Amino acid sequence: PWDCLRGNSARTGSTAEKGALTAGQSFSCHTGNWILSSPALSPDGTIYFGSCDNNFYAVSPAGEMAWKFETGGFCVSSPGLSPDGTIYFGSYDANLYSVSPAGKLIWKYKKWIRIKASSSHHFMEYRFLNKNGDEIKL
Repeated sequence: PWDCLRGNSARTGSTAEKGALTAGQSFSCHTGNWILSSPALSPDGTIYFGSCDNNFYAVSPAGEMAWKFETGGFCVSSPGLSPDGTIYFGSYDANLYSVSPAGKLIWKYKKWIRIKASSSHHFMEYRFLNKNGDEIKL
């Protein structure tokens, strides 16, 4: 895993590691608009990503659409995954979302600006509090 978005401080997205020796497309997934977020891969092989069609997607390891979660704005921030499988992502609707691996809303937090920055695994170092002031364990 990379330490930061696109793998290095220059954000090139390139690596010295060798990938598959043969090229090929395993599957494709179409959304209603551009995909600008980087995907996140869960330990079970599910791929999570956002789209500019205002939806956040989960695609199974077999390449089938598992679910989509509708938000009120573009989903361009790349998702973060917690050890329990919870998915965290932001949207242009100014909400930070917490969604279960089954695609169900756990909570959302309204900010005053659009969320377009991508997270990294370092987001886990921060403390999140619910509306009662109780810490949310990530």
